Formats: sequence, structure tokens, C-alpha cells
Amino acid sequence: MGYYLYVTADLENLTNFQPNGGVDDPNFTYYFKLKCGNCGTVTEKATCVSLNETGPQSKKCKVCEREGTVTMFPGKGKPLTAEISEKGRY
Repeated sequence: MGYYLYVTADLENLTNFQPNGGVDDPNFTYYFKLKCGNCGTVTEKATCVSLNETGPQSKKCKVCEREGTVTMFPGKGKPLTAEISEKGRY
């Protein structure tokens, strides 16, 4: 099963919202708190992921010990533009 991260914001005096190096910046680090799909436990610490990692990161739930992975895919992101923001889209 896969998930996409969608970001929305009210852009005031901005036309393009994205990481400094662009949406495919391999060095930009995203921080996520993860929720186990089995027992619902949320991680205490954020998991760091970036596009320059060479494959899926495996994580194990501390409560039920179920394993899951986090993988970033380049070429899937796009900047949040003022036009998209005004339409209330992601």
C-alpha cells in the first residue's frame, strides 16, 4: 500500500512553495511521525527520509513489532503554486 503526501497552504505574496533546491532536491530531509497500520501506535520520534537514500527504510513498530518501509520517489513532486492554492487544491 502506498501513500502520497499532499501539502496545502494559503499563499500570501508567494507564487511557488517548495524546498529550496526544488521538489526533487536529493538533500532535502523530510521528517515524519509514522503510525503503525496494525496497532495504531505513533512513533515518538520523527523518521528522517530524503530522496538521496538508496532504497526503502525499514521500520519496526515498538509495540506489535510489525515491519513497514518508507521510500521516497523522485519525479513525483511538484511545487504548490498560487493558482493551485487559490483553488483549494494540493
